[in-house]
Amino acid sequence: MESSRIRRPLFVLSYLGVVLLSFYGPKLVALQPLLVIIGGLLFLHSIGQMIRLHRLFPEKHDKPSDFPELITWGPYSLCRHPFYFWTIINQLSIPLILGSLSGLIAWLATLPFWVIFMRIEEKELIEYWNDKYREYMRKTPMLPTPGSIKRYFKKRERNI
Repeated sequence: MESSRIRRPLFVLSYLGVVLLSFYGPKLVALQPLLVIIGGLLFLHSIGQMIRLHRLFPEKHDKPSDFPELITWGPYSLCRHPFYFWTIINQLSIPLILGSLSGLIAWLATLPFWVIFMRIEEKELIEYWNDKYREYMRKTPMLPTPGSIKRYFKKRERNI
């Protein structure tokens, strides 16, 4: 059940792979100024979102039983894995900032692993929250979709 023991080292290795490969190989020189701006904005925004999400968690949050309730509101109404989503975006920002084609390829290569991490976590969540999580899965996509983004912002507009 404690898949966080596996996720953490794989998380670190995936970041290291993308960062290290971003320093080598062909550079996207012609697009470099634009990529630095886009990558920098993505980096800063994703860090802010990850901090915001982390504040929703209890101090200890390694397993589902550490949470007093299943979080389905706020960013968790947009998608089931907003923290992974922003981590994936943050990881993308590194090769963009460095204008690295090999870093972008390494980032693309990590995407299937992120999906695997999410599926492993979902097995744990189903095991703990049972039908409550299955219902949440039925209503909420794994990662943001155009439809979930539209619903999220409509809901926020009504609450303002």
